[in-house]
Amino acid sequence: KKWRPGNGRKPVWVMRLPQIDPLFTEDQRGQDGCMTPPLSCRQRVLRQVFPRRGVRDCCHYHRQDFHAIAATVNAVHRQLRRSGLDGENADELRFRLLEEAGLGEDERSTAMLLLAEDCGIHIWRPPGQRRWTYQDGRHRARALMDAGVHRVLVTVTDDRRFQG
Repeated sequence: KKWRPGNGRKPVWVMRLPQIDPLFTEDQRGQDGCMTPPLSCRQRVLRQVFPRRGVRDCCHYHRQDFHAIAATVNAVHRQLRRSGLDGENADELRFRLLEEAGLGEDERSTAMLLLAEDCGIHIWRPPGQRRWTYQDGRHRARALMDAGVHRVLVTVTDDRRFQG
């Protein structure tokens, strides 16, 4: 059965995120070229079975503990949904939960990005296309894949669903 995510914000399996394509340019790769080569399906599976708990030193994102970040983001998202709060009240709860999570400053900033609908990981399928791609968050997605994180909050848009 083909995977067809619905539109909206939801935790998705990192294993199911699209291939990071097109490849990053030289300026986007990080100091050690951390974004190349692309991960094969086999590499993704191996990283899911044998996650990397250590951090790498190639760039800002790969230096962070994405297992802790994803666990925090998913827990905060669940609590925000259950609370039914919106606006400033939801923002206050989000900030309080992130402060209580025990993440370092960089990890907390990344968690905030992943929780923000307009700058987290956003995948979409353009009209007339079969393949999913990234609108935002390719580097964060790659760091999650490299670490072997299982699930993370993503914004999903399938523009084909809106065609007449």
